Amino acid sequence: MNKQDKTLQYYIDNAEEYAQKTAEVDMSNVLDVFVRKIPAKGRILDLGCGSGRDSKTFIGMGYTVTALDGSPELCRIASDYTGLSVRCLMFHDLDYDNAFEGIWACSSLHHLSRDQLNETLPKVIRALKPGGILYTCFKYGESDYIDEKERHFTCATEQSVYNLVEVVRDDIDINEMNVWITGDNLNGRDLRWVNVIVAKKTPVCIK
Repeated sequence: MNKQDKTLQYYIDNAEEYAQKTAEVDMSNVLDVFVRKIPAKGRILDLGCGSGRDSKTFIGMGYTVTALDGSPELCRIASDYTGLSVRCLMFHDLDYDNAFEGIWACSSLHHLSRDQLNETLPKVIRALKPGGILYTCFKYGESDYIDEKERHFTCATEQSVYNLVEVVRDDIDINEMNVWITGDNLNGRDLRWVNVIVAKKTPVCIK
């Protein structure tokens, strides 16, 4: 079993515990930044929705939400919690085209290896409508690692995160890329996160 398979297996085997542990985490400090850039009643993809916590928040704000996760058990939990039909899909199989004003990939894409990010990020950007917004985040650090639960984490700093999005540089407004650091919101852990917001380019119409 490779490192990505082991990461997914953790979220299959520990879905109930993970959902309970993260269901009440307050993400308002970054969520508010994201939704300010999404039009009212816009479509949001919750990419790696986990317990469905953020999907339910978006629904309460009046957005149209599509949620997916790679763990069938988390999909079931999130479906029960949100009332959505949560789609079970691996990120590299993402198959939407110009569908969403916003994609919320909170604590999800960082489980992909750098090679997998190179494969997946173009599909994520393709799923956005022109001008659409992607939010994602990575644990702060210079080196990727596997934790004691055998989960893979790709890490970044303020500088190195630009290298991670190099594969989609031609499709995003790199000069408008927003990168900032926050602390951790779970159980008082002494961790930092690199938060990233990018916008898909809007085609220039030449008259």
